[in-house]
Amino acid sequence: EPLFRSRARSFFLFRFSFMGGDELLQYKRIAFLVAIIAILAHGVRLWREGSDSCRGLLESGWWRSNEIWQPYGCTMHSYKSSEAIRCLTNKRIAFVGDSRVRDLFHYFNSRLDGKEPPNDGPKHEDMSYFDKTNKIRTDFFWAPLVNDSTYKLFNSFTKAGSVPDAIIHASALVC
Repeated sequence: EPLFRSRARSFFLFRFSFMGGDELLQYKRIAFLVAIIAILAHGVRLWREGSDSCRGLLESGWWRSNEIWQPYGCTMHSYKSSEAIRCLTNKRIAFVGDSRVRDLFHYFNSRLDGKEPPNDGPKHEDMSYFDKTNKIRTDFFWAPLVNDSTYKLFNSFTKAGSVPDAIIHASALVC
């Protein structure tokens, strides 16, 4: 261990072990003041920018190479297939929605198995996919509108005791 580090540690221990009550109280007051300043700064930021982090993700940032949007104050990570598989092993993901969500379902599965997404096949019906190697199950539920059938679908998840680990949902708003 370097001499400087051992002397600094000894000084630090010596300093606080023989510190009087007044000095320790002064350090506590300084720490309290720093905490209050941090809380106030956070409050001012929330007051100025609002608590809507989505707006900040969409409005403030810059374009990185490869045309990737990088919001300020946020680290965006593009997952490789191996990283995604490690997170999703033994998981179930439900895709609920219209043709846009169906395309996302096919693209997601293609990232898992390395195959191209299909251009043909069933359009307006439920679909399932199971990656046997990694034990990842994905289901697509055709629900182009938010209505009673969508409500019943979400209720069926909880009643059957098979709530998916993640639900991706996008549909038209009313009907």
